[in-house]
Amino acid sequence: MTSNSKKNSVATARIPFNYFKQGDDLSFHIKDGVPPAEVFRLHKQQMESVVAHSEAIAHELDSLVDQSQIKIEGGTHYCGISGPRSFIDHLVSLGLVEYDEDEEEDFEEGYDEDEDDTEEELV
Repeated sequence: MTSNSKKNSVATARIPFNYFKQGDDLSFHIKDGVPPAEVFRLHKQQMESVVAHSEAIAHELDSLVDQSQIKIEGGTHYCGISGPRSFIDHLVSLGLVEYDEDEEEDFEEGYDEDEDDTEEELV
């Protein structure tokens, strides 16, 4: 059973797009024996998977009556989405986004801010 506080809370998840950086992504396909044209075909397939992933998220967002509760984040190495936990849970169930393990553990166990503040001495 889902509690009302969990249902009405806000959650954040990572969007695991299938790319990193343009040069790194292209070079991933460059291997001995792979013809240059095939390298670009493989890269195209990778980019098409990203387009399909983006479209799938957009399709799910279209089903929301109020998209104003959704926030999108993008940084050098991070793409994320936050919004009502029930919607983010739905995206997780479809495999479109992933909770960071730390966030899920904090939510399930009840986060204690002081818990992470331990200092270790270097010897």
